[in-house]
Amino acid sequence: MRQAWTLLTLGTLFIGALPAGADNRTDTEAVRRQATSWIKAAAKPGPNSPLATNVSQRISDTLDEGRNVGVLLSAELAKSGKAQWGLSWAGVFFVFDLTPEQARRYGLEPEVVVTQQGARRNDQRLAQPAAQLDRLHIDNVAAQPGDRDLTGSVTLQLYGASRSDLLLRVSYKLKGSTVEVTKPLRELPADGRVLFTIDPINRPDRKEVYDGPLPVFVDVCVEKGEGINRQLLVVSNTLGVLVDIQGKPVAKVVPGAPDVTGTKWQFPGTNSTVEFLAGGRVRFNDTQAPGKWRQEGKSVVFDCNNFTLFELELVGNDEMTGTWRRLQGDDVGTKNPSGLKRIRN
Repeated sequence: MRQAWTLLTLGTLFIGALPAGADNRTDTEAVRRQATSWIKAAAKPGPNSPLATNVSQRISDTLDEGRNVGVLLSAELAKSGKAQWGLSWAGVFFVFDLTPEQARRYGLEPEVVVTQQGARRNDQRLAQPAAQLDRLHIDNVAAQPGDRDLTGSVTLQLYGASRSDLLLRVSYKLKGSTVEVTKPLRELPADGRVLFTIDPINRPDRKEVYDGPLPVFVDVCVEKGEGINRQLLVVSNTLGVLVDIQGKPVAKVVPGAPDVTGTKWQFPGTNSTVEFLAGGRVRFNDTQAPGKWRQEGKSVVFDCNNFTLFELELVGNDEMTGTWRRLQGDDVGTKNPSGLKRIRN
């Protein structure tokens, strides 16, 4: 069993005094109980094992610092045999099951428990909720294209008279940051069903393409202050769902040209192989590499660690020919012949 300590940073900070009627201490204790009870019940070999004890202590230490916390538990260490992701948001602890494919795409290795430490929590939860959310629905939750708007709906019921200062907040956690989007709720539909749309997860300006499971949270807040004094008071319950984000499409296949997604190829005369994975990811010799690939018709272009660029063209269904060139080093720009032979669909 191995352990890893990963730092997560929050993209938006709300700084200011604690609003009247809100108390983070109650939320913190609730999250502590939920999170430590979960890891003790979910992890092998049992609640008193060194793994459960160690992770529980890290959870408590993180919460004592006023930070959000997350724990990734690999399938091999889970009693259920399923990988799980537990994490706190807005004073609530959520647990999501991960499929083997989701765990792999997120980067969760076998025999590992990863404790994630977030930035300090700076929203507060109203002690007595003023609204109730229900029936959260995200379109394409099982396969959301990363380059398309994220759309969904949720049912909202207010406890009392309507008010014009409410904000619907949609938040999601990337690997290194958290994004929050707020939408004014000036008019509530008669049926209470609120529709929302947020920008694509993989916006054109995002440097790293996100591909894999994405926690999404929805709640209702009230905004207090402006600028660095801006703060959010959560006035409803918080709902969470795991959305499977499909990496930004990079393959543009024309009729008559076979799609190479999911195929494995070998460099002739060598033992070196390359596999073209979904989402534009590349695997060399069965090892994930930080390269990317794209296909336009018969043209297939991919790189290895942004160091070597391959520019090949399909010849039939089982062969590629073309060139490779260095992107860095003394021989930058020099082209050399290259080719691939298909070995697996």
